[in-house]
Amino acid sequence: MAFFRCFIQLPQLALPASWRATAIYLLTCSLIAGCGGGGGTSSVTGNPDTAPTPGVTNLNIKSGVYVANDSKDQKGNATELTLIVNSDSPTSTNGRFYGLQFYASSPDSTPVIFAGPLSGIGTGTASVDTNTMTGFAIFPNSPPEQGSVSITSSTQGELKIKALLAGTELKWGTPKADSNINFDSQPSSSALHGAWTGTLYFPGGSNSDFSINFSQDLTLTAPAFYYCQFVSEKASASPSGKNLFNISFAVTNANCSFRNQTFSGIAYITTTVDGKKRLQWVATSSDGKGLSFKSDLKNQ
Repeated sequence: MAFFRCFIQLPQLALPASWRATAIYLLTCSLIAGCGGGGGTSSVTGNPDTAPTPGVTNLNIKSGVYVANDSKDQKGNATELTLIVNSDSPTSTNGRFYGLQFYASSPDSTPVIFAGPLSGIGTGTASVDTNTMTGFAIFPNSPPEQGSVSITSSTQGELKIKALLAGTELKWGTPKADSNINFDSQPSSSALHGAWTGTLYFPGGSNSDFSINFSQDLTLTAPAFYYCQFVSEKASASPSGKNLFNISFAVTNANCSFRNQTFSGIAYITTTVDGKKRLQWVATSSDGKGLSFKSDLKNQ
């Protein structure tokens, strides 16, 4: 039986139980909305500064998955950040940008999700324009925040990110290409076949024993979660020509807080340090909800 958790895990804090709800709110608020504190944050409007560094030639930004282990929230807590760049086709400069930010000391906590339309893929500067990047709230009734992103690269496989959310600069470190994924190979549908078991993250909580099964035609089947049921689930090879998968589904049930919403996003398979195949996907809806899934393939 699946075990359901509906709480947000944080770094170890020596706080009385009566203070924990307040601590959760303040810590998350500082990350998503920059509401107070955070030392060194700046109230800036418009796109981040994209002026090139003198004497440095920017490399072209490529579709792929990039990981930063040196990112931080606005209070200086260490986080682990995954950024996904996915173009609309092998020759298109337009596409979509996704970000997942976990607390390093609490990797099973619900991540903050970022997403937005990205232009300039394949050029020296890719960007998500002002107020078109969304920071999705991890609480059900909290509104999303808007921001912007600029991406450059002066070192192969390494990104330089300047991001703003609600006018506050985000400290996203130095994301580097995930070396455990061969992005230049075509996505293989057989790689997704089978049952994947891991953690489903959603606003308000998580399910740590959630199983998703992909059939040969990449139809996705999954059990209900938090009074919600997946319907019309489907994955397909990304049109970017890179080793990524598009994913889409709807959520239904009268008692589900995400009901009548259609989610779309991106999925990829990487390899863990112990050699196991790991599936990660992130999907968002137009009303500011975000879901993500991190899992390992059964029987491997």
